Amino acid sequence: MVIWPDERLHDPVSPFPEEHLGSKLVRNTAGAMIRSMYKHYGVGLAAPQAGVPFQIFVMDAFWTQEGNKKKPRVFLNPKITGVGEYVTELPHPGEGCLSFPYDHRAPVQRHDRVELEWLDFKGNTHHQWFDGYESIVIQHEFDHLLGFCYIDRLSPLKKDMALRRARKMRRAYRNGMRGTVKMFKKMQNGPEAVVNRNKRFEAGTPQAKLRRAAKKHKEGIENGTITTDIPSGDSEVVDSRPSSRVSEEARGLVQREDARGDSQRVQLPVSDQDQEGDERAS
Repeated sequence: MVIWPDERLHDPVSPFPEEHLGSKLVRNTAGAMIRSMYKHYGVGLAAPQAGVPFQIFVMDAFWTQEGNKKKPRVFLNPKITGVGEYVTELPHPGEGCLSFPYDHRAPVQRHDRVELEWLDFKGNTHHQWFDGYESIVIQHEFDHLLGFCYIDRLSPLKKDMALRRARKMRRAYRNGMRGTVKMFKKMQNGPEAVVNRNKRFEAGTPQAKLRRAAKKHKEGIENGTITTDIPSGDSEVVDSRPSSRVSEEARGLVQREDARGDSQRVQLPVSDQDQEGDERAS
């Protein structure tokens, strides 16, 4: 769906070449426009609103009324060949447009009757008079083919009010999207939090721990803190473990009291520890 202020809404479109009216492309285009009209709960859709540069519009004026079935109609290369002598308009709130979805509607003066000429997929020409609501819908969609939107039919003051409202709603929408992104980042269960939790979970898996251990081992070999050489029988093996990782029991620490009665930590040889143990036992 092409939305204002897209410039394609203001470009007049060209008629279909008659030799292509029955082609698969034209039929598929009409079918896609009908589906889009029903999807957006509209009663008519013109080619510029669907991004199609040819003269075609579809209409089903009364399908939204309760009890009515869908009866879409396709108009190829339409022309308004006659109009009624009276002017009418929809009651309040007036006309709206799928390409101007800014909660804005306004009464627009239209002819009460129009005579329309159009072609079908076989190239046959049709003429018919339409009045009432169908006449208003046809004039609305035919304006799109000429590059006009319904707000272009309003007085300068009402058109300016409609455009101001549209710009205000577009700004609110953009700001709302920014606010939504910020809110998600702060939410405990928002997308950002879920991603961070997944990262923390993956970091605690055994596979991740194994990768970190392998990386640390590789860095130790490169830095020389870890050797892969096997010592010979005559070589002296030196314990290269950091002292902070050796327990107090392995260091042979015992408690002794000095003359002041303070507790002091003294490292003794293994033989002295055995001798003191024997003294305490006696």
